[in-house]
Amino acid sequence: MAKIKLRWREKCLGEIEYSAIQENQTKEGYIWIDFSKWPTLDNQIRCHLKYDPTKHTFEKFDKIVKANNSQEIVRIAFIVESPHRDEFDENFNPLEPLNGKAGTVFNNKICTKMNGWFQNACDRKIYEIKIFNPVPYQTSLYHFLNDKIDGMKLSDQLKKGVTIPWYNKLNGKIRDAVWANLFYSEDACCMPLFLGDIIRYWPDYIVNCCTGVSKDRISSNWESLTSKRGSLLKYLLTSQKQCTLNMAVEDALTKLDDCILQAMRYRIDDYPYGSRWN
Repeated sequence: MAKIKLRWREKCLGEIEYSAIQENQTKEGYIWIDFSKWPTLDNQIRCHLKYDPTKHTFEKFDKIVKANNSQEIVRIAFIVESPHRDEFDENFNPLEPLNGKAGTVFNNKICTKMNGWFQNACDRKIYEIKIFNPVPYQTSLYHFLNDKIDGMKLSDQLKKGVTIPWYNKLNGKIRDAVWANLFYSEDACCMPLFLGDIIRYWPDYIVNCCTGVSKDRISSNWESLTSKRGSLLKYLLTSQKQCTLNMAVEDALTKLDDCILQAMRYRIDDYPYGSRWN
């Protein structure tokens, strides 16, 4: 099988195996990707919600609103691991986070989830949800492996006559390996940029929705958050089995200790977001 070498300009960040293509089918004996040339997906304020005490439920505003002087904004950071196929158009231009099936489920289910998370909600507050990608690159490599990226197509790195296998379903092993290499890379700077974004936003709540590898590396270290100067930061977590990406993000968030007065741990449900919500 061929190896995919992950690069940042001339520096190799790591390599992964891709079984759909054999080494002798490539021009150089391997495939390479330079992430310094790839587009990134911006974080996004997704929606504002309010609590209706007459209906005892949350309702979503039709558009992003501005709070007046008498209204407090409750900031909720939604962390999802990285963008995939539907977060970019056919020309690999970034669109928005949670733009596919998971986004549809998010939009349909978020009010129900908020009802469970905030059972003593205040109707004078506006609840804001902002979506963060710790790694803003397409770590699933969907557009690359489907030969959709002009200027750096997979076909250009293969020998003449090699047919590119259609790549449709998310390959978790590829996504997780690429995610970890980029998240910890000093050149890509994903982790410090992510933590800086969280600090600047300074959420009241963090919902860790990472799946796959990212979830493990984030979830296991929440308890290490201790009393520090700052304001109260609460975490809405899940009882889903720990997985690597989740733990990575949580481990990174422990670096915010100096900015946190106290961390409170809440367990919500088995699956925090996406198509697994029911």
